[in-house]
Amino acid sequence: ASTFTNQTPGGGGFQNGTSPLNAADFNILKVKFVSPTGTPVTTIPATLVPSTPWNELNADRVRTKNVTGMGTSEMGNFPINGLAFDMNIINDTMLLDDIEVWRVSNNSNYGHPMHIHDVSFYILRRDGMPPLAYETGLKDVILLLPGDTVDFITKFEHFINDTIPY
Repeated sequence: ASTFTNQTPGGGGFQNGTSPLNAADFNILKVKFVSPTGTPVTTIPATLVPSTPWNELNADRVRTKNVTGMGTSEMGNFPINGLAFDMNIINDTMLLDDIEVWRVSNNSNYGHPMHIHDVSFYILRRDGMPPLAYETGLKDVILLLPGDTVDFITKFEHFINDTIPY
């Protein structure tokens, strides 16, 4: 069975006491092996691509995001900085090529995945400590369990227009 806690999406702590996933494992990937090509990959490289975070001292601004609320993900009761999610409202404006550090804290009763559209980011700290090995490298989503605080750094390098701001 799944190892998600009751406070993690996919665990057993939803509104009616059960998860839509029923805390069960399920297949998500199928790997098919075929005959080797003329130039097969036979070893895993020691490094894949350079992975160097932007320098925190070069950050143009620091933003603080505080996730609060009591409830489950089914209820959608997880405001950020006191504001409920509204697809028709732009809460923050980023400037092209700016480097930003975000400090995101989860002060709710439930784990919450965090994602910023259009950019990847590097975790600088989780709960004041350097990231573990599996949290290094560019990320697209991080899971914040109740009580977690994560600082990450990103650069807004791609222009997005007013019609599709994400």
